[in-house]
Amino acid sequence: MLGSRLLLAVPVAILVFHTACRSCGGVNDKLTLSRRKRFIVFPEGSTFSVAFCMTWKTLTEDLDIYTLGVNWAISYELPNQTVRDPETHRIVPAFHLRRRRRELYSRLEAAMDASGLEGRSCIKRALCETAQRLVPKASILEEILRVLFSLPLEEVDVHEPQEHHEYDAAHRRGLSNRDCPELYPECSLSLVDMVLGTQE
Repeated sequence: MLGSRLLLAVPVAILVFHTACRSCGGVNDKLTLSRRKRFIVFPEGSTFSVAFCMTWKTLTEDLDIYTLGVNWAISYELPNQTVRDPETHRIVPAFHLRRRRRELYSRLEAAMDASGLEGRSCIKRALCETAQRLVPKASILEEILRVLFSLPLEEVDVHEPQEHHEYDAAHRRGLSNRDCPELYPECSLSLVDMVLGTQE
């Protein structure tokens, strides 16, 4: 009895599915569905961490092994609401977004300065290259890098800190397809290539 019901249910399900699919076609074929724009929002307590380790080994005249290591790491607490204020649900003003980026960039600069690199110049080069090379809807790593090294396009107010003006100028130079390595020759390292693993 159960087997005959199953045999009857399968053709009925196929007929219903086929009819429903046919009703979806025709007039609705050219229907364009839209959805609200979505943003990356980090869960509470999320952090962005960068660790850099470099080791050199060599032999001395006495055939002893001499090892020199350079290590640095930073941890930056990501905002849990990157676009909207949690209380008012209004878009966070561009100044606050730039200030959050400045906090991250200052930590990166200090770490790079400690390893002998020109930190400020390398951050500017990263802002420039990110604006040119990274596009939305790429890999998750590229998207995170694009979010971290992108700035709002609203004009920087004259009363904002000097760093905001410098970072904004570097970002806009990238948007205008300027040659980033030539603009920032003090930095021999591309952070974008290093993170994506394309550094030669």
